[in-house]
Amino acid sequence: MNILNPLIVTDPGILKTNIITKLNNNLKTTAKIYSEVQG
Repeated sequence: MNILNPLIVTDPGILKTNIITKLNNNLKTTAKIYSEVQG
């Protein structure tokens, strides 16, 4: 895939782990993170 503007929608608990860092390390650009989305 050739993703130019990645974004991640997650919950605040996931941000406390290193999962987002691992994802960003494998992307060409840093993903935008949305963790306070209310549905």
